[in-house]
Amino acid sequence: MSTIRTFIAVELSADVCRRAADLVARLAQTDVKAKWVDSDNMHLTLKFLGDVPKDQIRTLCSKVADAVIGIPAFSIDCRGAGAFPRISRPRTIWLGVGQGTEDLVRLQAAIGKAVAKIGFPRDGRKYKPHLTLGRVRGGGPGISALGELVEQNSDFVAGECSIGQVILFASELTPQGPIYTVLGQAQLASA
Repeated sequence: MSTIRTFIAVELSADVCRRAADLVARLAQTDVKAKWVDSDNMHLTLKFLGDVPKDQIRTLCSKVADAVIGIPAFSIDCRGAGAFPRISRPRTIWLGVGQGTEDLVRLQAAIGKAVAKIGFPRDGRKYKPHLTLGRVRGGGPGISALGELVEQNSDFVAGECSIGQVILFASELTPQGPIYTVLGQAQLASA
């Protein structure tokens, strides 16, 4: 059976992505080998589903749409650079969410509950909304400089944007980077 690598996310405004890309350009000046996210691919993931059978995509879209019925659109602001597992040993560099964090957590929980009913397990960790900026591909002497630069940008502000829909994406991994294709969209209620 054929499958599609799939995730559920919300998209950000072009202005927020542009400002986040400015931060990526600053961070990429270090000597660390990293895979930086292109501004065209920036999003906030709500749930990564992995390889989904093609014949299950329609049901999945329907469950996501049902999950967001009655959830009003809201605004978020993206701010504050950080790193997982920690700034001193960055592996994933991200931009956090200030205003709207609780709304994103509620949205993610509603979607997680809905897709669990059709066999997609709930996440074991608490959801921490973030925009991934890059992933470190090894250590090296520049790792501490990258950590310091991330810390210096802990108050970086990318701006505010409205969240009005949830998108189910296909993700095709290529040597040039991932290619995302919209499989379905679910509108949030008018605020």
